[in-house]
Amino acid sequence: GLSSLDAFLPLGMQRPLTVTGWLRPWWSALAATPVVGHQPVLAGSRRAWAIWELAGRGSEEALVINWWSTFPVWRPQAGLVLAHGGHQLLADGTDGAVVPESQVPSLRALAGATRPPDALLRGLDDALGAARAERVVTAALAPDLFYQRVFVDGLENSPRVAALYLPGLDIATGLEPLPAGISGLLVRQTLESVDRLLAEPELQAFDTILLAIDRGRRSGDSTVAGRVLLWRRDGACQVGAEAAGEPLTPAQLGAAAARAVGLPQSAELPAPPTCRWPGAGLSLDTFGSRPVEDTSRDRSSEEYLEQLQSLGYL
Repeated sequence: GLSSLDAFLPLGMQRPLTVTGWLRPWWSALAATPVVGHQPVLAGSRRAWAIWELAGRGSEEALVINWWSTFPVWRPQAGLVLAHGGHQLLADGTDGAVVPESQVPSLRALAGATRPPDALLRGLDDALGAARAERVVTAALAPDLFYQRVFVDGLENSPRVAALYLPGLDIATGLEPLPAGISGLLVRQTLESVDRLLAEPELQAFDTILLAIDRGRRSGDSTVAGRVLLWRRDGACQVGAEAAGEPLTPAQLGAAAARAVGLPQSAELPAPPTCRWPGAGLSLDTFGSRPVEDTSRDRSSEEYLEQLQSLGYL
């Protein structure tokens, strides 16, 4: 139900095409021309269930911050969902950025007040100049810090599933040609920030933590793999995938996340990898398809795409 997180929209067509495999470089080249548009998969057209949506069928709370394919947040569910690109969407007053909507005023105020540390700001100013440095801060660094703060605050409500996406480093690299010293500073700052996040007392309530570090779409080397850290509180993850000599696939990681929240084993997924997992209480042929709602012509969707273009995503 979800073959790609982004899609291509040829001129004159109503629905975008999700393209994978050997044809994707060809479509990506066309996306640089006016003939083909490039856009993410919107939540309303996504047929695949997200892990938090499956867990939330029993009214379990979820905390989902800035994850792909969550805009617009059109289906109410328990907990807090801040859509992908929510920092900019809140600033512009775009509808569909937050559920529940009662959180919009406080989140908008927090977004406007979040700034990186002074030492990092001074380093960026010295290396890039005030105007270029401010662009990187506004589009990449401040949003990441904002998403982390919302995530930590949301953990106080004891969600069953919590998901956070931090793309700031990838966005910053695409916005400006950064000197090596500044790139190293940003990488160190990002890793230290995530390390502090993992030490938050509220995370101690979770039995399983899955940390994915992507190589970035701008690395230029398709042979470089990402890294995944899968940790269980009961110590059942003693042997990692690298020690076993086998890379983990997205389907295996999905199976691990499903088992971690106690979902049945779907025949569409492999058995969860690496760890000694408890057996599934139930087996299903499929989790089924998520209802879809066409939001492709909605004005809020157009504003969302404009935001991603301004960030250099599209």
